[in-house]
Amino acid sequence: MVVKSATKKKLIDLGVPENFAHALANDRKWDEVKVLNAQDIAQVCETDSDQAAKILAQIEGASRKSSDGDSDGGGPTTKITLRKSRSRRVKADVDLQGYDEGRKMQALRSEFADEPVYIALQKAADKAGLQLTVRILNDLTDAALKRGKKKLTAAQASKVIARAETELAKSRIDPFEAAGIVTAQSLGEPGTQMTMRTFHYAGVATVNVTQGLPRIIEIVDARKVPNTPTMKIYLQEGIKATAEDAQKLAASLEVTTTVNIATIETDVAQRRLVLHLNKANMSQKKMTGAEIREKLTRATRLHVIANKEKNPTVLTLIPNVHTVEDLDTLAENPPPYTM
Repeated sequence: MVVKSATKKKLIDLGVPENFAHALANDRKWDEVKVLNAQDIAQVCETDSDQAAKILAQIEGASRKSSDGDSDGGGPTTKITLRKSRSRRVKADVDLQGYDEGRKMQALRSEFADEPVYIALQKAADKAGLQLTVRILNDLTDAALKRGKKKLTAAQASKVIARAETELAKSRIDPFEAAGIVTAQSLGEPGTQMTMRTFHYAGVATVNVTQGLPRIIEIVDARKVPNTPTMKIYLQEGIKATAEDAQKLAASLEVTTTVNIATIETDVAQRRLVLHLNKANMSQKKMTGAEIREKLTRATRLHVIANKEKNPTVLTLIPNVHTVEDLDTLAENPPPYTM
């Protein structure tokens, strides 16, 4: 049996005690409760006839109020809603601002209008029949002044205007060209290049630079440690004059590992590592075979065997062979596999 919560709540709101309301709402809807008589209520609630009559009076009173509210005249009713009248706004006539031709021409006047370079360029453009904006003439004049040109001859000005006309024609687009789409693609396409633009950097094949979408993610996330950190080093006057000095400095700064200067061969049968040095890479790093042998000896604390004492080209490392004495007793006491 399920107690109807809506029916129970309505009975409680009418003033019926909660225990009697719970019994009456047990698996009964309100329509079923309001048709019960006093005897039925007394049986369901297990109470006397006086209490049942009181509950019945409360139920009938609620039913009577409901029926009175539903029919108070017996006819259809019409609802009338009055709309508020909207006040129309009156447009005010505002006098247009007078056109000041002198002020307009002053705004279009270039800051370089009195410069001899600007005057020469403007005359050359008029002679060529080319209409250039004030901004273009400003940029051309500014570029000439920054290059130390205080004046331009007629031939020089004509040459500059001819070049400007050529570049202006290149920069213009055809009518109905999808300029917005082309611009969006030009901005979005480099950002989506991940693998292709990750391992190439301005002609330097050995530099690994994170670009494209991975770099954008690093910037947005504000990562403190990027995947491929880079550094720009500005050389002094004495070093940047020659390429050899710059390469020597770069080689001294760059981290060099064994795989950068040698081909490593693993001889499992003889339990040794054989390094075939690359002369071209060694020359680029400004390193010698003897220097590499010395560095390997200090790093691995092993006896490095060289094919030649002065300029070795092949170096051999054997696990647990730290001295020449260990090498002499190698046949009697072979080393383990680990180094």
